[in-house]
Amino acid sequence: MDARGELDSIFESLLSLNFADSAPVQGLKERQQRWVDGQLRVLLVGDFSSGKSTLLNILAGRLIADTGCLPTTMALQEITCGEQKNIVLVDSPGINAAEGQRQTEQVLNEVRLSDYVIFVMKATAPGTASEAKLRDLLKHYSTPGILVLSYWDQVDDDRQTEVMAYAQEFAAAAFPDKKTQVYCIDGKTAEKAVRAGVQIDEPGCRHLQSFISEKLADKNVQLAKQLAGFASQAAWALEAHLKHLRSQRKNATGEHEKHTTELKQEVDRICEDLKESRQQRQWLQEEERAARTEEEMNLKDDEKHLREKEENADKGGVFEGAVSRGSQAASAGAAMGTVIPALGTAVGAVVGGLTGALAGAWEGQFDQKAARERRDSERQRYEDRRNRYKKSAEKRQERLDDLQRREGKKAEDLSHVREQQQQARDKLTNTLGPLTKDENSSKKVLRTVQQWQAKWHPLL
Repeated sequence: MDARGELDSIFESLLSLNFADSAPVQGLKERQQRWVDGQLRVLLVGDFSSGKSTLLNILAGRLIADTGCLPTTMALQEITCGEQKNIVLVDSPGINAAEGQRQTEQVLNEVRLSDYVIFVMKATAPGTASEAKLRDLLKHYSTPGILVLSYWDQVDDDRQTEVMAYAQEFAAAAFPDKKTQVYCIDGKTAEKAVRAGVQIDEPGCRHLQSFISEKLADKNVQLAKQLAGFASQAAWALEAHLKHLRSQRKNATGEHEKHTTELKQEVDRICEDLKESRQQRQWLQEEERAARTEEEMNLKDDEKHLREKEENADKGGVFEGAVSRGSQAASAGAAMGTVIPALGTAVGAVVGGLTGALAGAWEGQFDQKAARERRDSERQRYEDRRNRYKKSAEKRQERLDDLQRREGKKAEDLSHVREQQQQARDKLTNTLGPLTKDENSSKKVLRTVQQWQAKWHPLL
């Protein structure tokens, strides 16, 4: 597979990953593909009126851009030049012009797409706030570049050393190469040559043109540097992405463990409550069986006594009293008849029997009434006790029913918590599944990128 095919394969793999921001990767792709295709994209940045347009005319070798004191470059301008049309010069808007925020974003987006950045600084007025802002923004990109001091011929001799030192320090902070080159040009002299169509004789401009030519002449080395740089950036992006994925995994696992611990504690609490409730219900059931057995035995004894009372009450009465007392009175009358001859034994017995029967009947009536009253009283006590037993049984049953209802509610709560446990497991699975897939894919792409690093680094 050629370099273009390998790049396409790697970028396809990179863009398939769930990067939080895929714009830098997309910018890398476009930049690297231009390098493989043979194009060199050079971006000119700086304050307005810093000499960017003049430098653009010099590098293009012809009059293209307007020059002057007004911020005329308010939009990106692309110029294709070179014998093979393989150089693209991009003149960016001055970052201290109107609508600075929008144009600063334009410049930063172009930085991501460019292969080189030429920072144009006006040598007579270096160190502006907008230049410092752009320098700080360039720190976050690995795009190589150079710094050009324009209007160098207008700097006093006693200030040139100071200005050059500042420019070198500025370039080292803005670009990844701490030994970034600084060029000094007399833009007006060079532009006059461009306008006149003659060869530029200004040293700084010749060196700058040679620098661009060297970049094209040493294409293979530069390509290797770019590809190695790309591999480093891609490896860094992948490692950062893997770190982010591991952090997400750790957070998801930690949240899951915390949640499942809380759910387990809730399950344990409900199970303990259920255990206590079931034990209490078992005790109540045993108490119910013992009480019911005792009550049934007591009621049986009461029923037996009640039947005896009823039988005794039925045996008494007027007839039994009359017979009993009549027999006694007849015996007494016969005895009297013996004593009193005039009565005679038979008459005495009859008279005594009748008298005794009447008296016995009278007394028997009262005895039967008393027996029935005792029987009714006993029956009432029996009914009262049975009712008490019934109410006690109902209360015990109510307690049992209440315990069963509470157990049912706790069982529902337990079922709900177990559902939450399953949902938590499913959530973790659904979270970790894509993370694991993305992590494995990222590791695979990282191995490929590391192979690229090993392949291209020796060429540097």
